[in-house]
Amino acid sequence: MRVRFLHTPEVGQCAALVRVHAGAHDAPAQYPGLAHFLEHMVFQGSAGYCAEDGLMPYIQRHGGQLNASTRERHTDYFFQAPVERLEAGLDRLSDMLTAPLLDISAQRREREVVHAEFLARSTDAETLCDAALGTRVQAHPFAAFHAGNRDTLPVDDAAFQHALTIYHRDFYHAGAMELLLAGPFSQSVCERYAQSFSVCLRKGRVEPVQVPALRVEARCALRLQLERSQPFLGLAFYLDGLAQDASLALAFLTQRIVSRARHGLHDRLLHEGLCHGLRLRAPYWHAGQGVVVFDVALSEAGLACVARVEAILSSWLAFTARQPLSTEAWQDYCQVRSNALSSMTPLERLRHWVEQAPDADHSHAALAKALHELVASMSSQRPLQLLTDTRDAPWVRSTGFSLRLLEHMETPVHVDEWHWQVPMRNPWLRSETLANEVSIPPALRMVMAGGESRLGSLHIRWRFSDGSPSDISRQRLQAFLRAHAWKAEEAGVHWRLEDFGYTWVLTLRGIADAIVTVVAALAPGLHDPVTRGEGYSPTDDRMLLRRLLERLPMVVGKDACTLRQDFPALWVNAQWDALAVGLPQSLAGALAELPGIPATDVGAPPVMPVGERWFDADMRGDEVALLLFCPLPSQEPSVEAGWRLLARLVEPAFFRRLRTELQLGYAVFAGFRQCGEQCGIVFGVQSPTAGGEGILEHIRVFLDAFDESLAALPLASVQEQARLIARQLDDPDASAYERADLLWQACLAGHALDRSEVVVQALRTVDIDLLRTSLQALRLGSWRILVSQR
Repeated sequence: MRVRFLHTPEVGQCAALVRVHAGAHDAPAQYPGLAHFLEHMVFQGSAGYCAEDGLMPYIQRHGGQLNASTRERHTDYFFQAPVERLEAGLDRLSDMLTAPLLDISAQRREREVVHAEFLARSTDAETLCDAALGTRVQAHPFAAFHAGNRDTLPVDDAAFQHALTIYHRDFYHAGAMELLLAGPFSQSVCERYAQSFSVCLRKGRVEPVQVPALRVEARCALRLQLERSQPFLGLAFYLDGLAQDASLALAFLTQRIVSRARHGLHDRLLHEGLCHGLRLRAPYWHAGQGVVVFDVALSEAGLACVARVEAILSSWLAFTARQPLSTEAWQDYCQVRSNALSSMTPLERLRHWVEQAPDADHSHAALAKALHELVASMSSQRPLQLLTDTRDAPWVRSTGFSLRLLEHMETPVHVDEWHWQVPMRNPWLRSETLANEVSIPPALRMVMAGGESRLGSLHIRWRFSDGSPSDISRQRLQAFLRAHAWKAEEAGVHWRLEDFGYTWVLTLRGIADAIVTVVAALAPGLHDPVTRGEGYSPTDDRMLLRRLLERLPMVVGKDACTLRQDFPALWVNAQWDALAVGLPQSLAGALAELPGIPATDVGAPPVMPVGERWFDADMRGDEVALLLFCPLPSQEPSVEAGWRLLARLVEPAFFRRLRTELQLGYAVFAGFRQCGEQCGIVFGVQSPTAGGEGILEHIRVFLDAFDESLAALPLASVQEQARLIARQLDDPDASAYERADLLWQACLAGHALDRSEVVVQALRTVDIDLLRTSLQALRLGSWRILVSQR
């Protein structure tokens, strides 16, 4: 078994990733989805650990994160946790991969979960686009259906059980696995962990698989009918015979495409009014083959002349193939990569690193050669056009997903000789030290970061005392930020704008010095934000629950009065305050240019009235998602301590009852969260079978019955959970971002910066009676329900 170790001395958390070199395309053709189904099943109990004490509940109990992913030719299992939990986590991971129980009743339940995922993916735009692109390929795994559903997973058939056992035997062994570890420990400690992990793994080897040629049969243009209103043009290249280091070139090209730098491809399409956005993705990439798609969010003008969009892309590819990679472009790319890695968590670094060959050459010469070969390969062929819009198209049964797909003849494309230039360099990559000539205002709270971390966070809040800004105003600001986001991200800074109704919050995270540079460059434009394509909002194809979570703070804090002013008058009475963690004092000078008035007194948010209130997000579709937010009934530390502990105890029971036993859907969660300026417990369910009222009734019944569960809990178990929460609130090994988030949550709720310490003290006195009182208050308190459709 190959083992790779990434030393991360600057962080207190660690991460582990196991890659099984077998995936969806390695499953038996008669049982599509078997590989993905096995990924689900290994979490349902193993020889050494029951499901309730397996990897998932263990890592979640200790404040970590975990997940798994099945791709075409590999399956990844990964988690991040405190260092002292790594060994126990690895032991559970090893046991579940080598000796899963595969209980038949659990298989029946998980098959329904996989089927619910299939139903959700049946309306996912990217999934349907990939299926449409697969229709052009014959006798290749990319054209086949691999998602799996109720019909392809006959768990009660002996033949299926045999195939499942054989697949596990053939691939879940040391010869088909590699282990990646990241943490602050030494190489010798890493070797000990790896030895312990592999002791129970069977030996074995995997025979190389001969992949058939990737060829397009019967070329034509495609039009796919989708419900989303935003039309897209996918220009797809089917590539075969790629060099081993082509992935390096693909990464460079992806970054170059996202960039809106002047004279680049993205800039040209925007300048001509043909698109609102551009990205590059690779739905298939394996063994020297790839399907690479340029996704163009079309404007009205672009929709009217897709041939011109293709012509511009073809011209740009030809120019790029002829243009040598300059030293400046390579240096900038190296800096962008370094900036990105600096901001990653240990787990994110492993997920990035696992895609890199251990002996990959990242030199200027190697990248230049790989880029030339990849772009030349694209430039030598015409891309296949896939247009998506809302016009009617006939139903076509394809690869498991039903598509509304129309084939038509390709139109000729005339490639003009555009006078391309090398894109301009990103000015935000070169941070300049600002003179600190401005005193720090009371509205800005600054906290120094411990250790030698280069990272920092900045949270800026604007409060509008006269009412809530209009959606149009927020969209203008979002469009302005979107136009500059690529520059900030290359510099190692990511931002997020949140709407809390009568409050806007802009959060910036990343490299500390770069944050100051970005704010100084950004602040003057916030007064009256102007950008091309202001009316455009990107199509949001995320799952319903994720979209609802983003909208929840907005509806909870929405004021009945909507401000009619637009920029810059909107800012006249707005007051801002900010929290900076790990940033230099020169930040004060950059913030002096912010719109609005620095706040002199930041009060606590208003208490929401008791009662039940519904909000309809008007997201029509085949599934229904619902969020129930129950805010804290008071600001007392003992109340927050009780509710945090209650949420921790509710989380696994809620998941088990609604997802596993009732099988309402595959997306079910509960937890303590900050919702805008309010703290509380959030319940979330996305279901293909139940409506909003039905989901809420299930939650009600669960909460009514949970009192008995609380009464039966041993006090020692409650105290142990309280200690785990206290550790998370006061964790010396927490990342810079986690510490900043806790401080900002205190600011949002109107507390002092030592709020976490006060709640930790209160957690020491929580008992069963307080938990039952908390549950009663939750059931009778303020309920804010956001549903995707009623």
